[in-house]
Amino acid sequence: IFNGQTNTAICQGDSILIGGAFQSIPGVYNDTLTSYQGCDSVVAITLTTMIFNGQTTSAICQGDSALIGGIYQSIAGIYNDTLISFQGCDSVVAHTLTINLLPPIITSADTSVCPEDSAMITVSGPLVYNWDNGLGTGFNHMVGPIVTTTYTATAIDLNGCENSGSVTVYVINCDTIEPSSILIPNVFTPNGSGGNDVFTVKGKNLKSVECQIFNRWGQLLYSWSDVEGSWDGGDAPDGTYFYIIRAEGLDGEEYLKNGAFSLIR
Repeated sequence: IFNGQTNTAICQGDSILIGGAFQSIPGVYNDTLTSYQGCDSVVAITLTTMIFNGQTTSAICQGDSALIGGIYQSIAGIYNDTLISFQGCDSVVAHTLTINLLPPIITSADTSVCPEDSAMITVSGPLVYNWDNGLGTGFNHMVGPIVTTTYTATAIDLNGCENSGSVTVYVINCDTIEPSSILIPNVFTPNGSGGNDVFTVKGKNLKSVECQIFNRWGQLLYSWSDVEGSWDGGDAPDGTYFYIIRAEGLDGEEYLKNGAFSLIR
């Protein structure tokens, strides 16, 4: 009788024929063979399974995406990716994706100037900011554009993430500006009639309007920062409501108003 030992390996999930049966569990199996002399030989076959697991990480900037497992991912998390190893077996890689926030950047508000006047534009944050239009780096720049111009400041952080903010300086013909004015209604009727359906700030030659609306308990119900902004009343019931309004005219006049108005459906 001839005895022997041998080893074999399969990929996890596969099977192999040993002793007339397909085996998929690691272990030692005895297989009886007939040798070339006609004698039986018992071979102890040690079966092992192979699977290769791994971990990898990557980071992207907010708003970008990374190709993982054939799909572009843009949300931080752990994604499993199945690859073929050099032994031909599947390998499962746990891919940890991190999202880096964009660098902070806060620019000053848009502004208007008369021809041949200047305006200060600013940017704030912890990084180095580079302005276009030939301004270079810096937090503050005095500009005097001939025509309306938008100035953009850009920053890149240590992660390579880039963010930008812009300021528009409007050049206006100050000689043709009529005085600004503001008119605030004391009642509106959001009943779908097509007239007086919204509460809005009316005026002339207004450059900016900011409005906050409160109920009688001082709770903020609605706000806007737009010359054309308005409130349709939402699901608020009939009653008295209160406003705080800040506005600026093209002539430089500034307005700060507060008061009450009625909502009647």
